Amino acid sequence: MAALQILPLRAAVTPIAGRPCASHQGRAAQPRSLGSLGTPLALVTAASWVASQRRRATAPLVARAAGKEARDSLRVAPARRQLLGAVGAATAAQAQQALAKTAIKPTNEVLKTVDGIRQKRLGNSDVVVSELALGTQRWVSADFNAPDESQCQAFLDRAVLGSGVNLVDTAEQYPIPSDVARPEGLCEEVIGRWMAKEAGRRRKLVIATKITGGFNVTPKNIRSDCEGSLKRLGTDYIDVYQLHWPSRYSPQANWGQSLTYNYSVEEYGGMGMEGASFEELCTSMGSLIKEGKIRGWGLCNDNAFGLTACCETAKRLNVPPPISFQGDYSIIDRKSEENGVFEASSPIHENVGFMAYNALAGGMLTGKYLDQPAALDSPSDDTAEKLMKKPRGRMDTYGWGGTLYRYRSEAAVEAIAAYSALAKRAGLSLSELSLRWCRSRRGCTTVLLGTSSMTQLEEDLRYFQKEEPLPRDLLWEIDRVHMRNRLPIFSSKHVDSSWKGAGEIGEPIP
Repeated sequence: MAALQILPLRAAVTPIAGRPCASHQGRAAQPRSLGSLGTPLALVTAASWVASQRRRATAPLVARAAGKEARDSLRVAPARRQLLGAVGAATAAQAQQALAKTAIKPTNEVLKTVDGIRQKRLGNSDVVVSELALGTQRWVSADFNAPDESQCQAFLDRAVLGSGVNLVDTAEQYPIPSDVARPEGLCEEVIGRWMAKEAGRRRKLVIATKITGGFNVTPKNIRSDCEGSLKRLGTDYIDVYQLHWPSRYSPQANWGQSLTYNYSVEEYGGMGMEGASFEELCTSMGSLIKEGKIRGWGLCNDNAFGLTACCETAKRLNVPPPISFQGDYSIIDRKSEENGVFEASSPIHENVGFMAYNALAGGMLTGKYLDQPAALDSPSDDTAEKLMKKPRGRMDTYGWGGTLYRYRSEAAVEAIAAYSALAKRAGLSLSELSLRWCRSRRGCTTVLLGTSSMTQLEEDLRYFQKEEPLPRDLLWEIDRVHMRNRLPIFSSKHVDSSWKGAGEIGEPIP
């Protein structure tokens, strides 16, 4: 069998000076640049080179002949893997060296560890956030088990003053649900009152808040809503100012549940349901950054198109692009890995940090609903009524149970049971498996977790303070379950005219 041959490793980063590599001689293509800096990316070249070497190395193995040649091909496989591993490691090292020479600040870079909690760079910015963050959607809300203000301030004391957590995520629309006694904006006020208790607390906190999305997002409202949040928070700057959902029509605004894109966007926009254009959005955020009112901005509940459009528009207008993207992400909701969001946000592309919410799928990944289904799914009306009178969590309520039904599909429940079995064999709780899995994903910068008790917060801190990664064989078993239940949250065996969204297959849900 012919010996495997590879090119010298120095060929990996040939185009760094702006010259095309050997395999592209004669083409007019220019080296890929990152952001508005115009810096050629050795990373892209290195990846292409590794792919070419993989093809070179594996070519003799493609045609598997009979007899000795076939046996030889099997014997060479371990050597080939070892060779390609060495090539990949060396190339990655060279690519990292090339990246280090540029002005790029790679997102998700671990800059320090505080009390066992790693803190990472968010996007191409100087904003540094903890891997574990406090989510505040239900703080001081009208929900059945929502923490009151004293509990919320205790969470801030423990997480921010007593550990390495520094990020709190909120919104002008929080709490949810709200009422007359607990109006929207109250969460920001609670955080503001906590900071006002002691000088220096503001510097310990990274605040991410949001402007209400959709047609509310106009140049005028971006400014006025930001100033409203600043007033409620009692601060003169916001670290990350986010769109709660896109200002344009997008199927992702329905958490991706729409079955097709609504091409009648002119009609949709004509109804007055669209907000600022990409140009208006980027210009408005750039002005707030220039004035020192925000340090950076980001998107929530958007998609890869919205992210790249914002980034490219910002570069064209010479204003700072978004530094963060917030989306639902969990062990049963991995669509961001496959729909282009993680690819777009990668350091070698748009270089945007990713904030994950609903990492425990509305409580489904705690395992509390495994033995007995959520109230709305109970086959017994009597049982459902009892559960609603004394709910175990949000899934036993009409409000949240209906809103978060996507995490309770038959396929999702089957996947959760499989993950629970894996966790049990590994000596872990389902919650720990789920959260440490999120933490292990390279595309994930931080995980936003809402807590209703100090016990929950202590558990979360303990999981994120563990240094050892999940075993590789366990990660492989998780992937095997995932491949059998690729996107379970949007699967249902009971789709009919009464299905949520009341749609026929293919109906564009606005």
